[in-house]
Amino acid sequence: MKTKISFLIFVCLLFCLSGTAYASPQVYFNDTPLSFNVPPQNHDGVLLVPLRVIFEALGASVDWNETKKEITATTINTVVKLRIGQTQGYINEIPVRLSVPAKIIEGCSLVPLRFVSETFGAKVDWNSDTETVKIYKELSTTELGKLTNTIVTVKTNYEGKYVIGSGVIIRSDGIIITNKHVIGENKTGVVILSSSETEYPFKVLGSNQDYDIAIISINMRELNTAKIGNSDELTIGQEVVAIGNPLNFSSTVSTGIISGIREKEWVKLIQVTTPITFGSSGGGLFDRYGKLVGITALGVGLADLNFAIPINDVLTLINANWDDLIEIPQSIKQVEGYWGINAEAQILFSESMDPNSTTLGNKLSKDNKKLFWHLCIHYPQPNKLITFRIKAKFYREYAENFFVPSIIERELKGYVSPTWTASFVSDEFLINLVYDNSTKCLLPGRYKVELYSEDKMISSGVVEIE
Repeated sequence: MKTKISFLIFVCLLFCLSGTAYASPQVYFNDTPLSFNVPPQNHDGVLLVPLRVIFEALGASVDWNETKKEITATTINTVVKLRIGQTQGYINEIPVRLSVPAKIIEGCSLVPLRFVSETFGAKVDWNSDTETVKIYKELSTTELGKLTNTIVTVKTNYEGKYVIGSGVIIRSDGIIITNKHVIGENKTGVVILSSSETEYPFKVLGSNQDYDIAIISINMRELNTAKIGNSDELTIGQEVVAIGNPLNFSSTVSTGIISGIREKEWVKLIQVTTPITFGSSGGGLFDRYGKLVGITALGVGLADLNFAIPINDVLTLINANWDDLIEIPQSIKQVEGYWGINAEAQILFSESMDPNSTTLGNKLSKDNKKLFWHLCIHYPQPNKLITFRIKAKFYREYAENFFVPSIIERELKGYVSPTWTASFVSDEFLINLVYDNSTKCLLPGRYKVELYSEDKMISSGVVEIE
């Protein structure tokens, strides 16, 4: 027994003296996760990572001297030299001291992440709660130029002539932001990717005239996407890059600064010095970290005034949770024979619980005190009491054809006749969605209700409160 205990104490001491922990934090560079063939290693509180991955992310070329066991990383202005096992390194030939030296682990050379990142001008943030390291570094203009693979050409028809604009891919399955004035009243057109001349038909998912934003989609997968930034953090004088297709010169990159943040009525605009002209509309405005901060929209050539729509405002309009993005009207596959609900089932709305009310329809006055919905079905067995659990999904319109959901789930009971089920009171759980406590009126706008049972949609309807 003593031998076993002594052995365990020895192992624990050996582990402590080694200074090695086997936790492997996730490392991000400009919010993109980095992948390593050897996991990051924590040595005495210093995170070591495989050298080639981190240096290449920082834009440095790497040279390895096998004889000296020496690493040399080079950018235009900085040369870093590190030797395996030595705490003294060199930055532009000036000696510096490292708390933990570079090491070889599992045949791979690992270097101190914070030291090399900050040496090459990056900022390093450590989140102990999530055990993540985030490295942020401004990209060179050449590196920013690679973002052209997230920009597309949008081609539509106006009075028999082609109109050319730009768009930004924001989701890999073909969701694209552009300007409303680029597509006009067209419901379809074509998109050309930067990597080919192939034309892909698009359809319009939704738009907002006041904010000059439209969302279109193409039937493509695994597309390069723009990384979304935070336009609320923009400052006057900050450098930005605009990418678009001015005068049909595709993938044009131009640099400039933010010269102002303007508000006109309810619309906020980013004023920039980067030129925006015909064909640039709908393109991307990026910060120096490669984040999409705006959608270019307008240029006044004589005064050199150029404007973009802040990306935060765009996301507010179209619902930042892309998984909830839906197209209205949406086709419904009825569940044949499902509790007798057939293809004629529909939802109508009323200010009364009475399904025979004359106000039943899809338009109601905001002066109503309550909103009710009614499921209209044909049921083959009249006067039968049915009980089932139903999930109602409610959407409120934020932009044309874009609705933000709130999910309510409850058990509903009702007698059915050859035409109607019972009506169900909706105001008790829609109070925060469609009711304004200050005016004691329903909130004007369009709403959609979808009914599900066991995750199968059985019907849906849209109501407009005027």
